[in-house]
Amino acid sequence: MKAIGESLDVFWRAHAHAPEYKRLISYCYREDFRRVIGEKLSRDLDELDEQMMSLLVPVIERGIRAE
Repeated sequence: MKAIGESLDVFWRAHAHAPEYKRLISYCYREDFRRVIGEKLSRDLDELDEQMMSLLVPVIERGIRAE
């Protein structure tokens, strides 16, 4: 659990110092925004999100196994 806690601590501290980024991410998931940008760009955003999760999930899993 220590590795997970440390990873999440870095994540939340980064978010705390970047309110504009948090606001942008929230906006990108709004349904009205997704309609405006179209299907292709929406899919591209989803793909980027999946890539980020593919980096984060192994760290979390490694932390779970370590405990």
